Amino acid sequence: MKPTRLSTTMLPILLALLIAPPALTAPQDIPERDVEKLGGQLADYIEARNEKKGRADAEQELREALAKLQDKRLKGSDPLSRPAALGQAIWHSKKYSKQKGIKKGKVSDMRVEDPPAFYGKDFEIEYAIHAPSSYRASKGPYAVILCIPDVGETPGQHLIEQWPDNSLREEVIVVACPMPEDTSLWTEIGSPGQLGGVGSILTVFLDVTTRYAVDFDRIYLAGRGPGVASAAAIANRSPHRFAALIGRTGDLGAMEARNFRNLPTWFAGGGAGVSDFEKAIKDLGYDNCTVVPGGTDADLLPWLKQNPRSSNPLEISLVPGSPIPNCAYWLEVPPWDGVGTASIEARIDQDTNTVHIEALGISQVTLRFNDMLLDMDKEITVICNGASNRDLIPRSLRTTLELIYKSSSDPGKVYVATRTYDIPSEDKSGAEGG
Repeated sequence: MKPTRLSTTMLPILLALLIAPPALTAPQDIPERDVEKLGGQLADYIEARNEKKGRADAEQELREALAKLQDKRLKGSDPLSRPAALGQAIWHSKKYSKQKGIKKGKVSDMRVEDPPAFYGKDFEIEYAIHAPSSYRASKGPYAVILCIPDVGETPGQHLIEQWPDNSLREEVIVVACPMPEDTSLWTEIGSPGQLGGVGSILTVFLDVTTRYAVDFDRIYLAGRGPGVASAAAIANRSPHRFAALIGRTGDLGAMEARNFRNLPTWFAGGGAGVSDFEKAIKDLGYDNCTVVPGGTDADLLPWLKQNPRSSNPLEISLVPGSPIPNCAYWLEVPPWDGVGTASIEARIDQDTNTVHIEALGISQVTLRFNDMLLDMDKEITVICNGASNRDLIPRSLRTTLELIYKSSSDPGKVYVATRTYDIPSEDKSGAEGG
């Protein structure tokens, strides 16, 4: 059986990608050997779905395996209530130890094995990578820095000249992505025959996380020169994909600081744009923006270790764009039309098993659930602009598999149920109780 990968041949998968440990943690009492076996069965399911053959049988095998775990290992408790174990199973499903052509110990060129068909049948994407000389899949997972080079830098040149610190390169996989000559395309998906910067980052993201044993809670996005603003724009669209944003020798444009509530930032200096962003972050009370004038990759390494991704945050702020961003972590809203003002704040109170939603200019929200966020064995209350909804929300294997396949779930955050709620207009807030 060939190594399994999530399909990268369709543009919707790229678009789906755009789209501190919590206090409540379910016991992870599934033996590692059972988790690895479950990962193999999950790989079979993904392969069957990619090849459009045997999907029903693969899903049934997973259902039977989970039922066996529930009876034999968990004393009747639902395995889907163990998000950490499910995340480990996703990681094992990628079969990193069987990947071929792994390069390590030096800056090397890598070609994307399966570039999106959207760009054209014969389109090629090549990036540069430096993996630790001691890299072994069995020693993983490894942190990753995805880099946007400066104008005029090749990916290989960028890694050699801008990331020379060996102490960092021996702990972290550093990757430089190819960018279009036209910097106006750096924040675009691209078009047939023309790779955009967003398309490059997401395609390389998928390729690296397919081949190398990466830590999905430690994937950092870095930019240099005009790449700083481009990296920030990409992170703004997809904050839940990255652990942090890194800016080196470049400045920011206007940014919506509220979307960085759970996404730390580190800047090696910067201009007025970075100063404005730092002030906005502090004014919001987030205190997660670090500015180190003249900072180097040696200065960066300790900070990386202290800033993994906040995979299951209990509070989310989202100011949607038109049409993206419209998703952050466990919250998604319909694409915004750009008319008027729109924003949404979401907060989970674990003591009362309640989600509080306050929204402006948004009529609907879809929430994703797991047992790290809420106790799904109990009724969950969702209060949207004062309107209260109280339900027992069942975990669903089919929903779990769908979110895994579409990359909405990953080894660091696994959702097992979704539900959509109507949001009354904000002028009704407080009039409907709750």
